[in-house]
Amino acid sequence: MLETFTALLTAHLLADFVLQTDYMIAHKKQAKILALHGLIIGIATMVAIGGCTKVSIMMTMIVVITHILMDFIKLRYLGDTLRSFALDQGVHIAVIAAITAWYPELSSMGWWAGLAGHYQAQLYAGMTLASGIIIGVPLGGVLIKKLVAPIAPPPPSSTGSGTGPLTGMAQGGKYIGWLERAITMMLILTGKAEGVGFLIAAKSILRLRDISTDEDRHVAEYIIIGTFLSFGWGMLVALMTAKAVSYWAAF
Repeated sequence: MLETFTALLTAHLLADFVLQTDYMIAHKKQAKILALHGLIIGIATMVAIGGCTKVSIMMTMIVVITHILMDFIKLRYLGDTLRSFALDQGVHIAVIAAITAWYPELSSMGWWAGLAGHYQAQLYAGMTLASGIIIGVPLGGVLIKKLVAPIAPPPPSSTGSGTGPLTGMAQGGKYIGWLERAITMMLILTGKAEGVGFLIAAKSILRLRDISTDEDRHVAEYIIIGTFLSFGWGMLVALMTAKAVSYWAAF
């Protein structure tokens, strides 16, 4: 059962947070882009469960159809909010759990079932690690961005300061967040958790050193809140990933 759930979850996370590009997200209301996303989900699912039997094809079609339907509903009616994101992902995970309960032996019907026992354990340990990294890094970025959106500071130009809007590297904050969570997870997974404290301290000092106005403080506090959420999420996911990977290591 866990093999099937792990494979389906890994395929979902890869399709939604790695193989789905920014262009696809921005143009997903177009039928052809949504169909392409569905195709990617289908291929990722088939590869992850390692099979092309009638049952695996049927289960894959259920995953693809329900995924596209939920994405369509979200795009057309729910908007881009934290609640809609949580509902969207919750439905996808619920479908995966339902399929796992319906056909727990799904993965044992595929190609990977022919591997020796210890190689199968390594395969699913790798899938678990990959899933943890995706949840911690790109998925975490989406989640944290939506969490801090209500406290985001207004553009400087709207406060009457005359300084104009803040500028910086395109998507710089996104990649900084990815890096800090990736490094946090790497430190914890390699047994160097004490290094996370130095990262947090360094970033906090960097962000708070140039405060001279209320606007600067709002921006700094907004970033620090996001930073602590980011590090906290990375640490939590890393600990859970280590626990999950250790299950497969026992085989």
